[in-house]
Amino acid sequence: MKAQTIGGNTVFNFLKLPSTPQLTALGGVNTSQISNDIGLAFNNPALLRQEMHTQMNAVFNSLYDGISSYNLSLGYHHKKINTNFLWGLNYLDYGSIQQTDVSGNLLGEFRPSDWVRQLSA
Repeated sequence: MKAQTIGGNTVFNFLKLPSTPQLTALGGVNTSQISNDIGLAFNNPALLRQEMHTQMNAVFNSLYDGISSYNLSLGYHHKKINTNFLWGLNYLDYGSIQQTDVSGNLLGEFRPSDWVRQLSA
């Protein structure tokens, strides 16, 4: 028995978008760049550091055709348990899209979006 996915792997692709300018400059992938940018820790929690305490990263990207991306990351270091925390929010607004039925008749518009909340330690 064989099976295939129509259109490829399209689940959660919005999480592949860079969440900070430094990650964009690195080509969208970071495995080892160590810095105090809390936005890098959103994509790779292993990069959380004590120096990120009380740091906030807010990013807005306007993409093509009315699509917008919003990212927010907050860092906190808890001294008593010696643990670094990150709270993050990633929101992608696809804009307004026409809704049609199978025959192509216009039924109205809808505004799809994807979002994720994240807590890392």
